[in-house]
Parts: sequence; C-alpha cells; structure tokens
Amino acid sequence: MKYLEIIIRPERYTATKEALAAGRFYSAITFDVLGRGKKACHYALHDAAEREEEQFSIPFLCKKFIGIYALDEEVEEIISIVKSVNSTGSEGDGKIFVYALEEATRISNGMTGEDALV
Repeated sequence: MKYLEIIIRPERYTATKEALAAGRFYSAITFDVLGRGKKACHYALHDAAEREEEQFSIPFLCKKFIGIYALDEEVEEIISIVKSVNSTGSEGDGKIFVYALEEATRISNGMTGEDALV
C-alpha cells in the first residue's frame, strides 16, 4: 500500500480530478495549500498612476494538494494520469511524493490492510 501526495497548480485541479475519476480513482483528500519550489517567483506590477514597473518576490504560491491512498499496483497509473494532465514543461507544474503505507483500518467495519482501501 502507498500514499501519494500530489501538489499541482489550482487551475489544473478540476481536470486532474476528472482524469483520476475516469481512471476509477475516486477517493482522495484535497485542500488548498501555499508553497513554492527552490526558485523565487517574480511578478511585475504596473501602477496605473505612475506607469512604473516594480518587481518583487512572493514567497509562496497557491497550490492544490491531493492525497491518495492506493494499492502498490495502482501507483504508476495514478502518476501517469497526474503527469498527463499537469505537465506543461514549465517550472511550477507540481510534485508527486510516494510513501509506503504501513497499515490502514476502516473504522466502520474494522477491515484492515488493502481491504480497508478498496
């Protein structure tokens, strides 16, 4: 069993969710997060009154977080789906982290292990 942390651009969230559902991956945890990679992000602002350009760095950008618990054999397919929707070749497309999941228990009926995921 694995746990995938997927961090993507917010504007790609709906397409990602739809692509995962089409691949029969329905269960996920999602929320808005703030973050950034190694590189600072630079933006230009234009003051309407003075028409001067000012550059500054914003330390964090809005991103979407998707957490998915998956069977080992599903991981590569999930990664492929996420990459197909989110890869633009530009910095900031996101990241996918995969962790080993030691145990899972479904609270409602006590099922454990892989049975708790499916």
